[in-house]
Amino acid sequence: MRKIVVVVASVLALAIGGQVAPSAAAQPELPGGMSRFVVSVGSLSADSRENWVRLGSYSFGADGTVTESHFHWSQRDRVRRS
Repeated sequence: MRKIVVVVASVLALAIGGQVAPSAAAQPELPGGMSRFVVSVGSLSADSRENWVRLGSYSFGADGTVTESHFHWSQRDRVRRS
């Protein structure tokens, strides 16, 4: 869980870029010059029944808006592998 918080905090810090609210006349800069970021974190082990993965996607608009979507997958039943 701590990894997720660190990753999200890092992405948000890049998004804010040290400004609390950009002025209406100034165009906000894109973090790292890019408008889209994908973040993933998970725990996978072949002998575990508690595998999980979380994916997050962040899109930064030219008007300073940020759109987030996420996906969570977890394994409840052990899958037999050859």
